[in-house]
Amino acid sequence: MGASHMFDFDALVNDHKGKANQHIADIDERGQCLTFFLGDCVYGIDIKHVREILEFKEFLSIPAVPEFFRGVMDLRGRPIPIIDLSVRFHNKLSEITKFTCIVIVNLETDNGQLEMGLIIDNVKEVIELDQNNLQDAPSFGNKIDTKFISGMTKVDDKFVVILDIDHVLPQEHVDLVSSSIN
Repeated sequence: MGASHMFDFDALVNDHKGKANQHIADIDERGQCLTFFLGDCVYGIDIKHVREILEFKEFLSIPAVPEFFRGVMDLRGRPIPIIDLSVRFHNKLSEITKFTCIVIVNLETDNGQLEMGLIIDNVKEVIELDQNNLQDAPSFGNKIDTKFISGMTKVDDKFVVILDIDHVLPQEHVDLVSSSIN
């Protein structure tokens, strides 16, 4: 793949205005969400957590870590841990294509903020969420943890799972990732 470049995130946000109002408390007051594909599923992240969207580029693998923790990349001199969301959600490594991106996000953890890169299959769009179409995270009983889901909505008759990015990884995994770059 060629040299990496940064997508124009502000242009992406501004290109997709006009659908809705505010929604649940975890989402930015404008109700904007970056949507993306992992396989056939569409997920969303509140844009207040998104810092950059980068074309996929190589990173340094770290030995003896869980499979979802793919390694560390150099982002303008800063080490950024790289998480494969496909492993976290679908138990398989992402297939790297010309559309694969790394979304740089800020997480709020028990130990402060952590900048992290998320491997995704493809950016879809920025949407404004309609409060009337938002649903709570589904309940699957006590055995399945849904803390990482802020809610769900439908866009173009397809469900979008809105992630609570601060809880995508359990705290012990966040601690592991954080300690590997310090």
